[in-house]
Amino acid sequence: MKHLVILLFTAICLGACVGHGYKKDKEYSNKVRHRSNNMANAEVAAHEHIDILKATKNPFQAGIVGNAGTTYSFDLYTKLDGITFGKVWLGERKTFAINAVDVETSLRPKSTKNRTLSFKITDPNNNEAVGVKLPIQFQGEAVIQYIINDQSFYLIVNNIEELPIKIND
Repeated sequence: MKHLVILLFTAICLGACVGHGYKKDKEYSNKVRHRSNNMANAEVAAHEHIDILKATKNPFQAGIVGNAGTTYSFDLYTKLDGITFGKVWLGERKTFAINAVDVETSLRPKSTKNRTLSFKITDPNNNEAVGVKLPIQFQGEAVIQYIINDQSFYLIVNNIEELPIKIND
């Protein structure tokens, strides 16, 4: 009888431990799924917050000096107030800071609700791919990071229209 009670007590304790571990594994798997859902929501939410009106790239060559590269131009329409911009990636590690300005005034907007904003990036050909690694995987030509209430969102630019080469004398 004593052995039966010990065996029963051990089975109950072991079952409770296994059940607790199962609960922890389930919580962890939900958190992982939740994070990946957040990333998917961040990409989907980008279309709710910002529209890409136009994205162009214009290769340039500076004549005698010999500098060459590409100027990227992005026109965006913001739908919410309180949007700030972080970085733009032109590859996995090639990052640039963004200084978006209102298209009409060419000044930084005080409000971003219902605004058409624009920014340009000049990427010389000799610029090595350096900077912060892109925190998401994407297929496209660029990724624009913007921040709302300290939460980062990523707007994927699938296609950038190439303009004719510009030669500066």
